[in-house]
Amino acid sequence: MVGRVATGFRLGAYGIWVSKPGIEVLTAGDADLLLSSDRKSAQVVASGIIAAATNGTYVISWPSTGFTPVVVAGSARFPEARAVVTGVNTANILAGIAQGFSSWTGGNTPISPFTISWIVLNIPG
Repeated sequence: MVGRVATGFRLGAYGIWVSKPGIEVLTAGDADLLLSSDRKSAQVVASGIIAAATNGTYVISWPSTGFTPVVVAGSARFPEARAVVTGVNTANILAGIAQGFSSWTGGNTPISPFTISWIVLNIPG
């Protein structure tokens, strides 16, 4: 059996680490760790809400992170809304049947405006 949790001193640093199943935590590389206090926690870089009136593509932007980050989009009315990152500080939010999605939650395409929430995380995509 391998040790999977370490707290205290490990490989020249103090902290806490948890390895993947079957991997010895004291010798695990970064790719084999599920938790590492050496890593920066996920933080929200930017967020917003789009008041979408129709099916379509909505462009969002945020201050550049210097890398292409993870962008998450969602809507209570349309859970299949998705973000397609197009650069280090832009993304397209796709919403609606016109974008190739199967159906709207709760029936037909809404006539009234609906909202799509989005967040940008400081995690490389």
